[in-house]
Amino acid sequence: MFDTVLLSDLLTINTVVFVWLIVVGKEKGECGFGGRCRCKENWAGERCEIPCTHGKNEDGLLCKCHKPCYHGIGCHLECSGHGVCSVNGTCMCNYDDGYGGELCNVKSCPGWPLVCEGRGECLSTGVCSCRPGFRGNACQIPDCPGDPDCQGLHNATCSVIDNEDSPRCICPFPYTGDGCEFR
Repeated sequence: MFDTVLLSDLLTINTVVFVWLIVVGKEKGECGFGGRCRCKENWAGERCEIPCTHGKNEDGLLCKCHKPCYHGIGCHLECSGHGVCSVNGTCMCNYDDGYGGELCNVKSCPGWPLVCEGRGECLSTGVCSCRPGFRGNACQIPDCPGDPDCQGLHNATCSVIDNEDSPRCICPFPYTGDGCEFR
């Protein structure tokens, strides 16, 4: 009915726990025999095994992150690995990754801060379907009439002017037309 516990087993267990407590207590926190540890400000986790990378432990168990763009038990995740933390603490998601949201943790399409630069539709496959006049993985490249754009004329530029919805060619004199096709 009862298991027999040898004195040597108890001594081994107590020695291991005691040695573990001394090491953890000195460097990372203090742990009692009940298993609950109170970590120092640079450590977190049940056994104070996780460093507080971008934060500080204030309650003895979890790190409180310095900026909202850092998260995870040790404040070790920066924008979910899909962006960078700005000086004001917000995430700037990687343009080409196709993630958005406050922590760049929502799978979407390329483009930031607007998905597909607001010039296309985000398909369920994570690919942008650009509206006419735009191309590129995030619909970021104006696509003017002519092949190549603006008939490839030297000094002609394809761009979006002011608040217009579609790009157009800015043609050098004496060329005119949507694609600089007339002279």
